[in-house]
Amino acid sequence: MVAREYSGSDSATDLQKAIDLAKQASELSKRGIFADESVKSKADELLKAKAKRLSDYYRSLL
Repeated sequence: MVAREYSGSDSATDLQKAIDLAKQASELSKRGIFADESVKSKADELLKAKAKRLSDYYRSLL
């Protein structure tokens, strides 16, 4: 949920934070009694979308 909040921003710093949080959510969703494939799937989807957006942002700076 926190990653989604950061992902709506146009700030590169916020997008990076969203990516970091999505990675963490994806990893944690595979462990223990709280393992949840739907959380992993949502986190991975957000991760891919925001990583591409951040990549496009940095590419535009060149």
